[in-house]
Amino acid sequence: MRDLHVLYEHNLGYFIFRVLDYEKLEKFQVLLKKSMSNVQEFSSIVTLTAFECFKSSAVVLENMIAVSENIVSEHLKTFLQKFVVKEKWSRWSITLGVCDQKVGTYISHTLKLPYLHTTPVPDIIKGIQEHFHALVPKETMELCIEAQSSLGEDYSIIKDKYNQSRLKNLMIRTVKLQDQLHKDVDTASTNIRELYSNHFPELVTIVEDNYLYSECVKFIADRTKLSEESFEPLFEILGNSEKVEAIIKSSKMSGGKDISKAELININVFTKKVGALVKCRGSLIIIIV
Repeated sequence: MRDLHVLYEHNLGYFIFRVLDYEKLEKFQVLLKKSMSNVQEFSSIVTLTAFECFKSSAVVLENMIAVSENIVSEHLKTFLQKFVVKEKWSRWSITLGVCDQKVGTYISHTLKLPYLHTTPVPDIIKGIQEHFHALVPKETMELCIEAQSSLGEDYSIIKDKYNQSRLKNLMIRTVKLQDQLHKDVDTASTNIRELYSNHFPELVTIVEDNYLYSECVKFIADRTKLSEESFEPLFEILGNSEKVEAIIKSSKMSGGKDISKAELININVFTKKVGALVKCRGSLIIIIV
C-alpha cells in the first residue's frame, strides 16, 4: 500500500502531514476514531513533513480565495512540485489526501500523483484542524507568524477583500442559479400548456404568467366542474376578478376535449414542479437582498 500524505490548507500557509500506520486500513480507521479527541494519540499517527508560509498580503489574499473555491493556485502548485522533488515521490509510492475532488483531479493531472478525498481523509483533516497548534512545532508556527507580521493592519483589509470576494462569487452563482430555475420553470410551464390546452385552450389567453397559469391548472383540473363557487379560490390565485370571471365563463363555452385522470396526474406532476421551482427561486432572491 502507498504512503498517505495529507494536504492541509491554512491561513498561515500550506502544510503536508504524513499519516503513519495507514497500511492496515481497517485497523487504522479504528485507531483514528479513537485518537480524534486525544491530541497525543492523534499526533502519534499524523506528523508534519513539509510546510510553506504565505509571505505577503497578495499571496495570502490569492490563496485564501483559491482555497474557498477549491482551486489550485500557482503558489500551491509550486509548493507541491518542490516537495515531490525533495521527497523523491513517485506515483508508485505515494497517495496525496485532499479535501476536494476538484483539487485532487488537478494534482493528479499535473503531478501524476494519485489522490484520495474519501474515507479516511475527511476525518484526518478534521483531526488536523482540531489539533493543528499541537501538531505544528512551535518554531515552525513562529516562522509562519513572523512571515505575516509585516502585514499589520493590512491583514484586516485582506480578510475584508476575501469576504467580499466570497460574497461576490456567491451572488454570481446565485444569479446563475436563478436563471437556470427560470428556464426550468419555462420548460415545465410549456409542458403544462401543451398538455392542458387540449382540454381548456381558452385559459392560455386569459392567464399569461407561467406560475399563475400553473396554479390555475392545479386548482381547476377538470374545467367542467368549475362553478360560481370557484370564484374565491381563483381570485386568491390571480387577484383579478375580471380574469376569474373570464375563466369561469370560458369553461362553460370551451371547445376543448374531455380530460382523463391519467392526463390530470401527468399535468399535476408538472404543476408541483413549477411550484417548487418558483418557491426555490424566491428564496434565492431573499438571499441576494
